[in-house]
Amino acid sequence: MKTTTSYLLYCIAMLLFTACVTQKEPDREDPGLVEITDLQFANDRMQLEQADSILFEKIIKCNGEVIPLPDGMAVVTAPVGGIIQRVHCRSGQPVKKGQLLLEIGGNEVIDIQTQFAEAAAQYRRLQVEHERLRSLYDEQVTSEKEFILVDSEFKQSQAQYSGLKMKVEAMGLSAGKIESGALEDTYRIVSPLSGQIALVAVHNGSYMDPQSELLEIVDPGRLQLRLSLFASTVGSLESGQTVRYQTAQSDEVYGAEVRSIGVALDAETKTVSCYASLTNPKPLNPVANEFVQAEIITESERVTALPDEAVIQTEAGYVVLALEQQEEGRYLFQPIEVTIGRRQGGYTEIVSGTTHQQILTKGAYNIQLE
Repeated sequence: MKTTTSYLLYCIAMLLFTACVTQKEPDREDPGLVEITDLQFANDRMQLEQADSILFEKIIKCNGEVIPLPDGMAVVTAPVGGIIQRVHCRSGQPVKKGQLLLEIGGNEVIDIQTQFAEAAAQYRRLQVEHERLRSLYDEQVTSEKEFILVDSEFKQSQAQYSGLKMKVEAMGLSAGKIESGALEDTYRIVSPLSGQIALVAVHNGSYMDPQSELLEIVDPGRLQLRLSLFASTVGSLESGQTVRYQTAQSDEVYGAEVRSIGVALDAETKTVSCYASLTNPKPLNPVANEFVQAEIITESERVTALPDEAVIQTEAGYVVLALEQQEEGRYLFQPIEVTIGRRQGGYTEIVSGTTHQQILTKGAYNIQLE
């Protein structure tokens, strides 16, 4: 009886031991995962996104200024000196081509008309005499010496008449009226192009020498950028490349397009000038000679990228947190090592190491990784 009882106890002990050995232990979590609670996720305003295709650009930064095109600006001068009689414009005023700007008078204006009228009379008289003597010379009635003398006087008179006529017409006066004795006390200065008055350098009663600068007119629709670049960067430029620029007076970004590239180095600034035509978006009221800061886009390509905040720097390199599992009350993230490239516009290029998983892109700044 005692032997039977001992045997039964032995069997029960063996069954219990076998059950303990064969019982499956519960799964253990991967110790490399990062756990974030729902509360922490909400409080830190975390976000999940996948790596996206972002347009990255190679740019050249430079400075420059807004300047008129060669035919977009005019400096108005006085062909003949005189006294400003009337000013018909003011700074900032829009004007049309041919619009009256100034009236100039004075003794010089009268004198040049008088000289022209006298030269015209002399020219007409010598013209008749020249024709008469030529006819006589052809018939060998008069000597060659006498004809040459009259011919010389005629040509001299003709040159003087033509020169004074050009001056009179440059003043906008009628040569025919002056030849008939109808002189003007003033001549008129008109706008050579449509635009806006940028500078008025005269006032009523002031005396102006010939070729003195009276006004400056700029056409706001015919402006361009002149950009200054170091010689080492010019090789990357091509006509047609896009330019973004900002003026000192605005935070708005405007557009332009490279049109021509300089080939000479400025001895003073050690830079090369290139020119860009303005494109949309354009400033509402562009200002000539205004300083600008610009970026010339030399290349652009789409790359895989994540927001800068998604990329965490560790002692070993850079990692991102990929969502491994989401369950009630918590998120589990797997740190993934990545190789980064360029940074631009708040995004970091991911050269290698990305997956198609959801990545923690916002709120990772408080997470400590070993």
